[in-house]
Amino acid sequence: MEEESPQNINTKQPQKGNRLRSIIIGIAVVFVLSLLPAAAFAGIWSGTVGKLMRDPAPNTESQLNQYTCKSWGSAPVGAEQKFSNAAAQFGIHPALLGAIFLQENGGGWKADSWTSGSWPASDAGASGPFQFMPNTWKGVIVKSAVKSKCGALVETDVNDIDKAACAASYFIADKLKNSGITNDVGTIKEQDIKDVAVAYTSSYDYFNDWRKSGRDSSKLNPDYLNYHENVWKYFQELSQNCEQVNAGSNNKIVQVAVSQLDYKPSGNNSNCAKYNPGKNCVTWCANFVTWVYDQAKLSIGDRSQYQSAENLKNFFKEKQELLAPDINNIKPGDTLFYKGDGSKTTGDTTNHVGIALSIVGNEINTIDGNANGDKVKQEKYKIQNVLAVGRWK
Repeated sequence: MEEESPQNINTKQPQKGNRLRSIIIGIAVVFVLSLLPAAAFAGIWSGTVGKLMRDPAPNTESQLNQYTCKSWGSAPVGAEQKFSNAAAQFGIHPALLGAIFLQENGGGWKADSWTSGSWPASDAGASGPFQFMPNTWKGVIVKSAVKSKCGALVETDVNDIDKAACAASYFIADKLKNSGITNDVGTIKEQDIKDVAVAYTSSYDYFNDWRKSGRDSSKLNPDYLNYHENVWKYFQELSQNCEQVNAGSNNKIVQVAVSQLDYKPSGNNSNCAKYNPGKNCVTWCANFVTWVYDQAKLSIGDRSQYQSAENLKNFFKEKQELLAPDINNIKPGDTLFYKGDGSKTTGDTTNHVGIALSIVGNEINTIDGNANGDKVKQEKYKIQNVLAVGRWK
């Protein structure tokens, strides 16, 4: 990644010709506005200023895409899940994040760096798993969207795979939407993927000039041409066998659940969670799940009736769908009822429940409330530990 004005904010000083042209245009605008009624002027002013003042981060409230992929076999253990989690924060396809990573790391996964946390720096000064230039990283981590989704990042976090992946997801989504490529940040189109690859690695001015010239690949710098061809190749490899859940109730469930990761009750009683109906202090794995339903606008009725995993299981049996566990049929957003507390492999009763996030091989990554550490946490279970699967019709 080359040095550039962070997140499409061009900090270069305007040339003299541009300054004179701006003054002339400004005088013309003032003259035209002076002829408008006050109400019309107010509307134009508020609309223009509102647009200028908004954070350029993409609005992902309705664009969160969650995927289950089975084509990351050569990646380090946990890589697919880490990238899926990071990509979901801003709605991009995890294969795009993975493809950028591979290209920035010479086509390899750098397994040793995943373990050590030490990533080689480029001759130009780029560092970390996504090769951020120093000024670009500084510009990204101050964005309100990044602070909200990725946490309060510092300069040394550029080498943290989870934090850097989250920040890179923001950077990619912003490039897709605010560089004039596409409004669909979850795009899988070849031209979009190639274009954002150029936007990621080149300067803002270079990409903008190339975009205005019609995005002709033959006019690309040979290095950028090679970069965008490789990113498309890696994207195709990593996006095989991916199932997307991007609509309906399951997607809403995942979106809400992800937003609660790492929540932990305050105070001395770890059972006094904000999810509990009536502010009571009880074990709260089922209360977390029904709270997620409520936030996702799924009506379960009186939540106080379903404060145990067993009662919630009966809700699905009587009013929705309760399915036998099948690794090939579980979808992100499904409700998982575990055998016993999840550590047992036999039995027909449950006392713990969670939400499916993704499937990797024979294991399911989940988001559980009241998990180890008495917080909302990502967990992992084998299919044989699942008693039943609840799904909204």
